[in-house]
Amino acid sequence: MPWTGLGKTAATPEQLAEVAYRTGAVVAQVRETFADAERRNDRAVVLMTQADMFDPSLLAARRRIRQPGNDVGLP
Repeated sequence: MPWTGLGKTAATPEQLAEVAYRTGAVVAQVRETFADAERRNDRAVVLMTQADMFDPSLLAARRRIRQPGNDVGLP
């Protein structure tokens, strides 16, 4: 769930509502994009996503893995 860095173990009702709102908005935008592309006879549509690359729990795990003697092939 998003916003896990707030020290909570579960999303709040407000966070869940925000996720539902954002998900609905992006689905509508994708549908509109494809409809526009079809009307214009576009040959392609590009969809891009963004991930939270700085999840503190993942960074901590990576630091533990990269300790000397724990070579698992990470750059």
